[in-house]
Amino acid sequence: MDALINDSLVSPVLNLGCVIGGLLTAVAGYFLAVSYDMPDMWVWILALVGFIIGLVFVSLMMTVVDSCVATIFVCYAEEPQALASHNPELYNLLQSTYNVVAPNVTTRADGFSRV
Repeated sequence: MDALINDSLVSPVLNLGCVIGGLLTAVAGYFLAVSYDMPDMWVWILALVGFIIGLVFVSLMMTVVDSCVATIFVCYAEEPQALASHNPELYNLLQSTYNVVAPNVTTRADGFSRV
């Protein structure tokens, strides 16, 4: 359950990053159009196009990050010992955080948790 809560917190943060990236490229498009003395209509069109392009490109990158986060959560839930053998530092970080959040839950040898 904690992994689902953490996963649901990651997506809004990544979406906010997409919007910020879109706004930055919109500002760049706006100033580019103003520097070339374009009519007001073209200034706003370039700002809108910049926003859309920035949103799409940053969204493509954030999709990769979101997939990595989901993969780490699934791998930790399915095979915690495999993560411990391949990346002990990440495993120890996840395990110490998990012990603080859910101190009464223990992990069995088959990877399932019990209270």
